[in-house]
Amino acid sequence: MIAGVKATNGILLIDYAEKYLKEQPDVAEELLMAGRVRLRPILMTTLATIFGFLPLSLAIGEGPEMLQPLAVSMIGGMSLSMLLSLLVIRDCIGWSMGENEAQMIIKLQMSISNT
Repeated sequence: MIAGVKATNGILLIDYAEKYLKEQPDVAEELLMAGRVRLRPILMTTLATIFGFLPLSLAIGEGPEMLQPLAVSMIGGMSLSMLLSLLVIRDCIGWSMGENEAQMIIKLQMSISNT
């Protein structure tokens, strides 16, 4: 389940990055814009899953002892994969498009300070 949700998030993030790259050829700016657009759906999906597994992970009710490790691992996996999909995928896109990390950081800081 984690792999399917996060693969979809990564694919959509890359799709949005390519869409914005056609409009504006600046790699750092298009990665920032794609992250802004996809942040809310990624957070909503992750938080809904985490809150859904929270009662099971806290062992509330009768009989959740057997499934408690599953719930804890799902919460940890979804939290970690959310961070990875927002940070690592962005860096991989930048590297594949010829931007090194230092150039991307400088451009992102300049674009954030200008807004």
